[in-house]
Amino acid sequence: MGVKLHLRDNTKEFIEAVKNPKFGYGSGMNLCLDCRIIMFRKAKGLMKEVGASFLVTGKVLGQRPMP
Repeated sequence: MGVKLHLRDNTKEFIEAVKNPKFGYGSGMNLCLDCRIIMFRKAKGLMKEVGASFLVTGKVLGQRPMP
């Protein structure tokens, strides 16, 4: 298919979000919103860097039945 996979280490940003969640306060440690914001900001920068016109996340891959 010619699709290139780009991996980035966001560990530092995720640890900071766990320690000081900007949007994730609430019941339990549900940092989905904070983590998604971090990932999409990084992805937006990478898209500009490589000239990508769309992003595939795979967010629900294998989680829902597909006909």
